[in-house]
Amino acid sequence: MSTVFDGELYLRLTAERALLEPPQLGTIPWATPLMDAASALVSVDAVPADVAQAIVDDLDLALLLRGRGGRPPVPRPPNPGRPTGHRLNAPRVVTCNEEFEREWGRLRVHYVTLGDRATSVAISAIESSPGALMQSMTHPAQVPLTDDRGTTEVATFVAGGGGAPMGVSIMGVGYHGRLVTTRPLSRTTRFVDFPDDAHIELADNAAAPGVRVEPLPADTPAARYLWKRVAGFRFGPYPGALHEAIKALIAAGALSADDPVIDDVRAVTGAFFQSTGYLPAPSGFPVSPPPTVPTTGPLPAPWNSILARQGQGGGREIALGIGVVTPPIDGVTIAVDGLVSYQHGFDVHVTTSPGVFFGAIPFAHSVRDEQPTWWARDDCGNDYLAGSSGWGGDAAQTEGTVSFQPPLDPHAKSLQLLPSLVTERAVIDVTLPDGEVIP
Repeated sequence: MSTVFDGELYLRLTAERALLEPPQLGTIPWATPLMDAASALVSVDAVPADVAQAIVDDLDLALLLRGRGGRPPVPRPPNPGRPTGHRLNAPRVVTCNEEFEREWGRLRVHYVTLGDRATSVAISAIESSPGALMQSMTHPAQVPLTDDRGTTEVATFVAGGGGAPMGVSIMGVGYHGRLVTTRPLSRTTRFVDFPDDAHIELADNAAAPGVRVEPLPADTPAARYLWKRVAGFRFGPYPGALHEAIKALIAAGALSADDPVIDDVRAVTGAFFQSTGYLPAPSGFPVSPPPTVPTTGPLPAPWNSILARQGQGGGREIALGIGVVTPPIDGVTIAVDGLVSYQHGFDVHVTTSPGVFFGAIPFAHSVRDEQPTWWARDDCGNDYLAGSSGWGGDAAQTEGTVSFQPPLDPHAKSLQLLPSLVTERAVIDVTLPDGEVIP
């Protein structure tokens, strides 16, 4: 006799077990198996999102009161759901690739974005020696920018990108990020002046890249959720409590126990853990639990391409403005400013409307997985995956930097940026400049 699956009861029993069982060593204190199970069941409509969220919040509070982790309470609207966005206009983005000598080292200006709400300048501050920038008392926290009309706006340094947390160079000798004004300079300005006689002429780029929207390959809701869950974590595929998501999907009848996707996703998370580990203890985070399935054969595409070059340097050093806006992708519009590639990865600055939260499991605070997955592919057959590296905004609009790995292939001549949601993805065709154009 078959029984009807009760998603709410399943989650309440999972929460009860998580509360009664002792915490596991080697896991993130605020991450519980319940979030994986809840978001998986919500993705296949096995439980209402508001019911699942309430159970997750109750467990977090119970763990918090017992001193066992848990997230502080998060204010939530009475009827949660995706907010209404607004129209995004394509900014004017001009590639610069200028470099200026400073007493502390070199200031590299990659591109300038002239938008409706603000003006921003993508920069790298390369110190001549560790700490030189701070010691000179000229840290670019606030920089006046002037356009050809004589309008001056103070820009604040927003760190992010460069393949490292908070925009700090992995070599410890520089910063990457953007200078952002609170009010825009003239969109048609012919130049931008910096302090200390730094003058940048703004010659418009060639035509903006082509953009289109296409459906994602057909898949079951359960398989689509699992692959999105695996691809969404900032530092690479994260095992965590993935087994709880799989168990919940099987219990709900959304996934068969012998579905090949189960071994595939376990093999991917296991292979990446074996290759790079997850935030080892010296960085202040615990090590991820070991993979449950060893890698015995080739990984499915595109993961095989990413793992083959993961952790390598030697990336192509280029910067270019892009300046496009996608049509809506599953209801989300994305504006892309520009791209900066370093030896160890490449960054793309984007804006979304409506706003999306860029924090996947184990950092997610919502059972709704509405963030894009950031894929890219070049003309050499290489695939790339990105996570957020600095993010902010509100329900109507968010923006930040997404940092791609592995490094950009030096032989690539074109690149497709492929931001993907649930059923659709955008395809942004970017032509890469010849040679290394970062000074």
